[in-house]
Amino acid sequence: MKLSIRLRFFIFFILVAFFASVGTGSIVYVQYANNIEKTIEEKMLQGADYFKQAFPVHDITRLKREGEIQSPWTVKLLEDIQLFSDTMGFAYIYIMEERNGLIYFIADPGFLEEDMSYGDLYEDVDPVFLQAIREQRQMFTEPYTDEWGTFLSILTPITENGETILLSIDMDISKVQRLERAAMLSLVLGVLLFVGLSALLSFFIGNSLTKPIIYLSGLADTIAGGVLNANSGNDKVQKRGDELGELAVSLARMVEVITDLVGTVKKASSNVAGSGQRLENMSSQLSDSANKQASVAEEVSSSMEEMSANIQQNAQNAKQTEGIAAKVSQDSEVSSNAVMRSIEAVKEISEKIGIVEDIARQTNMLALNAAIEAARAGD
Repeated sequence: MKLSIRLRFFIFFILVAFFASVGTGSIVYVQYANNIEKTIEEKMLQGADYFKQAFPVHDITRLKREGEIQSPWTVKLLEDIQLFSDTMGFAYIYIMEERNGLIYFIADPGFLEEDMSYGDLYEDVDPVFLQAIREQRQMFTEPYTDEWGTFLSILTPITENGETILLSIDMDISKVQRLERAAMLSLVLGVLLFVGLSALLSFFIGNSLTKPIIYLSGLADTIAGGVLNANSGNDKVQKRGDELGELAVSLARMVEVITDLVGTVKKASSNVAGSGQRLENMSSQLSDSANKQASVAEEVSSSMEEMSANIQQNAQNAKQTEGIAAKVSQDSEVSSNAVMRSIEAVKEISEKIGIVEDIARQTNMLALNAAIEAARAGD
């Protein structure tokens, strides 16, 4: 399926707008919901601190000691607790205690309406109540829903003089949930509105971009078909002042250059035709010269054959000379050996002559000595 530039631009713009709006809206919604939850939790923590300051533990445990729920003091205490709950905007306030792993009510504004009684067992209690008492720390329960709405509870163990009570403050978060749903609806409507505006904007931007491109594409096809006198772009496109305007101007210049080039090619074609005639004449002259060169080549060929015969004769003479030289070399080697032997014989004779000369000298010396001795003997 072929997608036009306009459709691609439209789809891309819509997707970018959708994901950008959804991402931004989700972040805002999460921050909004977290801020609401944080505000509620901070208010409940603050209410628990105020309650500990306004109602000491010994006043609460006095109910156990007196055992009269409808006494003036008890009624006043429960009314004060109810007033505190209404002032802080809480739904319920319960004061409980733990006995043998069970939770019992010891103070509740519901006592005034006889909906509940002192010491009633809290059935199906959440294990987190016992955990808060045993670990002596504040804890939030998971939100729960009943016929009156959805509530969030904070459990605060309070210990005084060895006595521990558990304060439970419940706050209605149904309104908060309605606000969150309204925020989510607003987010969805905002995303749809933003995407719709983006689609409208992309339509106008796409038209402003694709119309000149389509026009220039058709013009390029016309020029490619050989129609060089086509209009290279109307003034509106060329005066856009953007890349498309520059493209239209460049296309107009290209048409002018191509037109000039075609004229130059035509002129060059005429020159080539004249040059062809001159080349034909030159070819005839070259043919005559080639014939002359062929005859000269034949003469050169015969001379080369004669030279080849002379070279072969010279080669044979060279071989004979080489044989004679080899024979002379052998004779020279034999003569050299004879001379060497003669030299050695002369050296040997010379040595023997030296020995004879030594003997002669010694003989002369002996003869001289004998003559001297004979002369002495004659005397």
